[in-house]
Amino acid sequence: MQGNKLAVLSDNPVYEKWYIDEKSQDQLYIMGKALIHESIKYNRL
Repeated sequence: MQGNKLAVLSDNPVYEKWYIDEKSQDQLYIMGKALIHESIKYNRL
């Protein structure tokens, strides 16, 4: 978050950085897929 807006970044250089602000936050929808799972369970040695 930068102030009252969220910066959207891409690893693809074709896409420039853009922002989601309070006015457009109701249009935000995140669709994704988990590729890696990391357990936070602690094990004693």
